[in-house]
Amino acid sequence: MEAVNIISLLDKIKTGERIHDMNGNYIGSFTGFNTRPTANTNGAIECKYSNDQSIWVRGKAVFIYGLGVKFIENFSIDE
Repeated sequence: MEAVNIISLLDKIKTGERIHDMNGNYIGSFTGFNTRPTANTNGAIECKYSNDQSIWVRGKAVFIYGLGVKFIENFSIDE
């Protein structure tokens, strides 16, 4: 399992897929929305976490069937 930018996992993750930090702690679920990579950023996915609040997260991650997305390093948050 090779870690890639989370945007590269879009073909594997579906709306509602669980997202976890590098320690396996649940962050939230994928809303189905994402931003594209640009010259300045690697792109991000929207993560719904509580009371319909959401954040945009980016970083290197892996997809684990039955678990969802797991970051393998500290991730960045854009609120």
